[in-house]
Amino acid sequence: MLRDYLRRAPGCMMAGPWLAAALVRGRMRSGAACGMMHLPLDRNGSRMLSLDANSQAEIDVFDEVVVRGIYPFDKLPFTPQLIADCGANIGYFSCLARVRFPKAGIYAWEPDRKNFARLEEQPILQSGKTTLTNAAVSDYKGRVSLSGTGHGCEVKGKSTATEAVDCIDFGVWWREHVVAGAVLKMDIEGHETAVLPTLRGSWKSPCGVFLETHAPHGEDGELVKQLEADGFRVELLRSHSLPGDVRVFKEYMALLS
Repeated sequence: MLRDYLRRAPGCMMAGPWLAAALVRGRMRSGAACGMMHLPLDRNGSRMLSLDANSQAEIDVFDEVVVRGIYPFDKLPFTPQLIADCGANIGYFSCLARVRFPKAGIYAWEPDRKNFARLEEQPILQSGKTTLTNAAVSDYKGRVSLSGTGHGCEVKGKSTATEAVDCIDFGVWWREHVVAGAVLKMDIEGHETAVLPTLRGSWKSPCGVFLETHAPHGEDGELVKQLEADGFRVELLRSHSLPGDVRVFKEYMALLS
């Protein structure tokens, strides 16, 4: 594990914070001793992301997205012009995309208020070419209720309650903004079954989709067939489940050339 973290550091001069993060991850050092960490993503330390070392959930997401690299940008056969991050969480996907594709316009949506506060704190996402919105993505515009909090909250349905959050009709937004060379990342805790079908026929080539599905027993074939019918080549990147949970979490990369 130490080797993986040090390999991710952008050079020996920037290895210190990455080593500290590895020690916290491996429980060889207390997160309280590190607090809010800032890790450099480039050799001169001008591009940073933040990690709350006291949050095990953040550490887990950081390890998955940043260190293990579950989103293989190097497989994209084009340079993205627009990146849509649906279910941005605390922003690690968008942070990596900003470093890798500095000229791309990035739009990110996150409905959970605490997650969104952390998303806004990410130093590298302060660029004017990044638009962050505290909202859910759905198949209609309005207000929705959420189930759960933090890193696993999901849209349950329309709501007028005071604790409801804004949502956008993502199909409408996508059609208004999509360009050739767009990348869509969608990790919205099961609500992809409502949102992804609204995008049928809207794609512009080339295009890339990073999609996580949350189907009971892994039965997500209809979504995969939809992408294939629209001309995408779909690759299963990873599949895993949790004890006692009937859902199977599958991560795909789909490319339209």
